[in-house]
Amino acid sequence: MPSQYLPPQEPPAEPSPTPVQPAAPAPVPPQAPPPPQAPPPAPAPTPRRRRGSEQQSWAWVGGAILILIGLAVLFGNFGVVWTNWWPLLLYVIAAVNFVNAARSWQRTGVFGRAASGSLSAGLVLTAIASISLFDLQWDAWWPLIIVALGVGIVLGAVLGAITGADRA
Repeated sequence: MPSQYLPPQEPPAEPSPTPVQPAAPAPVPPQAPPPPQAPPPAPAPTPRRRRGSEQQSWAWVGGAILILIGLAVLFGNFGVVWTNWWPLLLYVIAAVNFVNAARSWQRTGVFGRAASGSLSAGLVLTAIASISLFDLQWDAWWPLIIVALGVGIVLGAVLGAITGADRA
């Protein structure tokens, strides 16, 4: 069998590409401007250490007590004997309670339980100091202590309601 010689075949020609026309861009609907964004929230305030201010707030109490003791000794040196001076210390402690009530109210913005308790304690101490300082008879004037406590509770409730304190 004679061998037949076959010439190499050329690869088939690729079809000529048909010109593809680019598609027209789709109409873009008009977009509304983006809504205004709120500024980022401010960072939370870091709690401040109040240790120094708390120490300073109590420093005046010690100073007031020293002043009272010094005045008592000074009056004693000049012959003025004031035997009933201890109620003044009760007035100082009552003043501390009033200051604590005001600071609690100022710090929290509401007249809550802490402020109400300090106010009531200050009023009761003021009543006790007044009865003692003016040598009033205890058997007649002791109800003043109950009245002072009631006034403190009523003021605490009224101021708490005005400032929105939750007393539940």
